[in-house]
Order: sequence, then C-alpha cells, then structure tokens
Amino acid sequence: MRKKWKYRLWIPVVALGLMNILAMKPARKGRVSMDVIQEYDYAHRGLYNVREGIAENTLPAFQRAVDKNCGIELDIHLTRDGELVVFHDDNLVRACDSSLKVDESTLKELQSHTLFDTDQTMPLFSEVLSLVDGKVPLLIELKTDNNVMSKRYMKVCQKLKEELEGYNGTYAIQSFDPRVLWWFRQNCPEVPRGQLMEHFRRHGTKVVPIYDFFASHLLFNFITQPDFISYQYMDRDRLAFRVIKGLYGVQEFSWTVRDEELADFLKKEGSLVIFEGYNNKLDEEE
Repeated sequence: MRKKWKYRLWIPVVALGLMNILAMKPARKGRVSMDVIQEYDYAHRGLYNVREGIAENTLPAFQRAVDKNCGIELDIHLTRDGELVVFHDDNLVRACDSSLKVDESTLKELQSHTLFDTDQTMPLFSEVLSLVDGKVPLLIELKTDNNVMSKRYMKVCQKLKEELEGYNGTYAIQSFDPRVLWWFRQNCPEVPRGQLMEHFRRHGTKVVPIYDFFASHLLFNFITQPDFISYQYMDRDRLAFRVIKGLYGVQEFSWTVRDEELADFLKKEGSLVIFEGYNNKLDEEE
C-alpha cells in the first residue's frame, strides 16, 4: 500500500517536469533578440580589482568594465526609502563590518559607509546607467526577500522598469526568484529574462528541500518562460537543465567562472560566461 502511494506522489512531479520541458520550447524566438547580449563576456559585479582598490559593484569597477569592453553583471536592491542601489549582499557585514540591512536602511544610511577598505560607496542604479550609457550590455540581477508571502518583489520590479524607461542600451534581467520573471513576463515581455539557479543544498545554502528540488530542476519554467538559464557552472550536470538545453538549445549563462581555460571550454559548449579573477591580460594592457 505504501509503495502505491509513493508512486502516486511521483505522478504530479513527472507531469510538471514534462510541462516544464514543453514550455521551454523557444516560442519567443525572433521576438526577443539576444544578439548583442551574446557578443560579450560579463564581468561579475563589474571589473573590480581588490589589489588596486576598486571594489565590487562600484562606479570605478563599472567604468573599468566599460573601458575594457566587458559586459557588466550587477545586483540591485530597493532601499527602505524606495531607491534602487547596486549591491550584492543583504547586509553590510562583509563589505564594511556593519550590521545594516540594505532593504531596511535608507540611502543616506547606506552611503555613509565606504566599502571594502576603499573610499567608494554604494552607487545608485541610475548613476550606473548614466556611466555605462549603452556602451556595453548590462545583466541585472534583482534581489528579493525570501518571504513568499511578501509582495516587496513587485516594488523592486516596478522601480527597475521605471528607471530603465528611456535607457537606450542593451540589458537583460535575471533573478533566483521566479516571481520576478513572472512579473516581467506579464509587464515587460520585450525584456530578455533569465532564471538564475544552482543546486542549493550542494553548496550549503539552507532552503526547504522541496523548493531546492523544484527550483534546481527548473520546474517553475513553465510559468516564467525564461529566455535564458543562468546556472552555477558546477551544477551543469542537472538532468533537467541538460534535457532542456539539449532539446531546445536554450541560451546558457555560466557563473561565476574564475579560470580562463574553463571559460573557453564553456564558450565552446555554447554558454555565455560571467567571470571574475582571471583578468590578468586586461591588467597587463593598462
């Protein structure tokens, strides 16, 4: 009797998996262009250089990426007073040993701290847009909270939409949060959107096991219909990802790649690369 119930429990999972695979058929092909995006490698949090005092996700890191003609991957949060800032972590502990949480702090509070032992502060997203000015593509990761009942993610999406209005450069959005992709599917279908993913528990990230299973096997894709999959390169062995890419040739981004030979291999596999730490050749050119 128990075996029968065990097998019955797998029926909806298998059905959802089949729906997911069918939904990844590139129906949007020709309507959302990835051509310019596919021409670049992407500097993770900008082309920062700790040795030279250029901190991640700061204006000098983004200027350096523009100067070297690298695409830019960056992260955005919404502050308590409704400003879009560029920063990766949820708090300032790693950046400057402060307990401030980005989403619970004002812009003034956040910019009162300098980052990673430099004189640089957390930039506004609007400042980054002015600096980049369409010279290289942007890969914008939206950071949201883990509360599935919260609708704060909608405020982040709406604010980003407003700030990108009138911007003439090339950009795409990505997020771990499927709700973000769903929002952009409904409100900005012309914007290329990507599902960020990894095998959470493999890397020690504490998430509910059922969510890890559904998310890492891309079982939300039939709802979000992403244009690309941005996958932790060490997790490319996941069966769902291999099936989807094999059947439909869905564009892959690989993150975060810290070895030039690995980057070359991944690019031969058809992946776009989000890189950091192997920019010696770029340093030598300066």
